[in-house]
Amino acid sequence: VAEGVFSRDCEKSRIIASDVIEEPVAEGRMWVEKWTVNRCGTIVKYRMRFIPKSDDSDTDVIITRSNEPTYLIEESRKLN
Repeated sequence: VAEGVFSRDCEKSRIIASDVIEEPVAEGRMWVEKWTVNRCGTIVKYRMRFIPKSDDSDTDVIITRSNEPTYLIEESRKLN
């Protein structure tokens, strides 16, 4: 989702890590995750805020691109 918003020139984006960085304080409350994406060889990080709606119908997501420096040393690969 974030890659479709921020980068239309790369068709091979892949999420390589996701971490919950702020737990919800109670059930049905907002939480925050950090997603790390390999966008055609460039590492990009996003802050994802998930905000459940009070009527349990859906969850809003606010996506912010992170400016923290990132270094790709080695990307693990899934073995078949």
